[in-house]
Amino acid sequence: MSMVSVGVFTSEFEAQAVCNRLEAEDIAARMNRQGRYHGFTGAIAVEVDEADAAKAREILGDADAPVDMDEYVAPGDRKYRHCPACHTANVEMAPLTEGKVWLTMLSFGLAALFMKRDCRCRKCGHAWRG
Repeated sequence: MSMVSVGVFTSEFEAQAVCNRLEAEDIAARMNRQGRYHGFTGAIAVEVDEADAAKAREILGDADAPVDMDEYVAPGDRKYRHCPACHTANVEMAPLTEGKVWLTMLSFGLAALFMKRDCRCRKCGHAWRG
């Protein structure tokens, strides 16, 4: 059968959490990184079998609603970005623009080392350049 997307996420952690939730309900789910340069664009789709799509959407409710990262990440964990204003781990990063993706590809990834990405806190709305 064919696979259908039940949500697109910007972090692999969020997509994995959704996959785990679906698998707990006996629905086989997989992550599909969108495009060849998914590391730069940040799009990861969660896909399920077409026959299970309706049940998966019912279980997830609004699948595009972000996962509350504070439930899974310790406050002092340096592996994750934290908001400088409220110190939550509910931070989303803006995807690179098309021009920055091309610049990164043309420089064999070296330009990505020097690019700052815009970040925004999902809880307090604070925005900064990370």
